[in-house]
Amino acid sequence: MLKIFFDTFEKTPLKITFNIKTYDNEVLLKNDDIYFKFDEPIEVNDSILAIALSTFCGDKFDQIYFDLVIHERLIGQISEYTKAKVFAKGTNDVEFISDNRDKIALNFSGGFDSLSAKILLEDMVELVSISFFDIEYNFFKKFKPHILETNFRKLGYADNVWTFMGVGSLLYSESLNLRYHTFGTVFESYHLHATQEYSSQEIFIEPPFNFAGINDIKFIQGLTEIGTALVLCNTQPYLINDSIVSLSPPKTEKRYRKHLIINILKEKFNLKNIYLEHSDPPEKENRLEWGNYFVVDLLSLYILKYGGIEETSKIINNIPQDAVDFVNTKSLDFYERYNTNFINNLPEKYKSQILKNLAKAKIYPYDQNDFNELYDVMEFLSKYYPFLKSIL
Repeated sequence: MLKIFFDTFEKTPLKITFNIKTYDNEVLLKNDDIYFKFDEPIEVNDSILAIALSTFCGDKFDQIYFDLVIHERLIGQISEYTKAKVFAKGTNDVEFISDNRDKIALNFSGGFDSLSAKILLEDMVELVSISFFDIEYNFFKKFKPHILETNFRKLGYADNVWTFMGVGSLLYSESLNLRYHTFGTVFESYHLHATQEYSSQEIFIEPPFNFAGINDIKFIQGLTEIGTALVLCNTQPYLINDSIVSLSPPKTEKRYRKHLIINILKEKFNLKNIYLEHSDPPEKENRLEWGNYFVVDLLSLYILKYGGIEETSKIINNIPQDAVDFVNTKSLDFYERYNTNFINNLPEKYKSQILKNLAKAKIYPYDQNDFNELYDVMEFLSKYYPFLKSIL
């Protein structure tokens, strides 16, 4: 039986410290001191804190204990989310979610995707960043986000579920009056983004954030990585090189892929004044294999069409001839455009301005041919990724 204990809490307006112990039955596996450090004084309710800590757990534990006094409804909510038995020092029925919240948080890393979200959402959002790595921090701090400093990722508590990326928004939710938040999560990150049923929803409920009264906005999900790169090229091209350097070490697939995308867009749209420092491709043995990484294979079809087989082969080995033949029959313009299904979930008070900002960035909406070619791409890739057959 795997158990995790959160205790020894010390809270001040600028810092929260606590201890985490994990056990397999009675055998101690880990014993770590964790801190949350804020760049401004805030008060964090115990219930909000417990919700944030649930993102460390995923569904990996059988029992979870919080040495906190939390709202009684959270016991059941966190239990359902984590599939664990949840215990707390105490419970109460004191409401911890304010009625007047109306702000949006952008979970901001400084990469292409969150940068494009910042540009398109302008002052409609509060930027919230988590300082995990110095190289990221040195770039995103220039945008003056609300910053959470912490050591939990370095100590291995970000391995169980992706929602740890929203810990900052959770902890700042009350002080920033957050009703919504959004991530720089692009279209290709989840295959269901390609389906009308999923992408056209009017509301996205994402636990555990909804336990804290925060609804998820799927916005950047309407753009591929090529689309977010084009937003930067058309609006703030001077940020591109620093963004790539901040998130991608030299001679990695990620860095060279972004390098290729920018060079393709520069040539295709005759874009000037975009600086890119020299980037070497990954060594052949460190390149990805076609058919093993859906996200990269999907992007590589666009790169293959406009960058050619020689350049694309610098990030992916063993590209099949049928991929070359396929892209030669398509425009693949949808990679550069916005999937209009995702407009449905944008809050009404912000929707018109967001659409204006997409137009200013020269990001055009899908037309029928774009939807048709998206289907064709998914059908083609389903030969290599059988899970796609369920959405066709």
